[in-house]
Amino acid sequence: MQVTAALSEVKRLHEAGQPKIEVPVVPEAVDKAVKQQTDGWGWSGIGIAGGLVALVVGLWIIRRVKAIRAEAAT
Repeated sequence: MQVTAALSEVKRLHEAGQPKIEVPVVPEAVDKAVKQQTDGWGWSGIGIAGGLVALVVGLWIIRRVKAIRAEAAT
């Protein structure tokens, strides 16, 4: 019983000494502007970039496989 009371007191004192942290609030106008800029074009750009990377890497892999097959055939 005394341990529980002592721990409760320590917790109360600890929480009383801690600064209160306020959660930042994004203004509605800023949130709307960000959503407008990233809705369609942001994801489209990422998709296009990913497709180009896949294309280049795919072509590199095909060339490497052909080179390995050619060397193995000799």
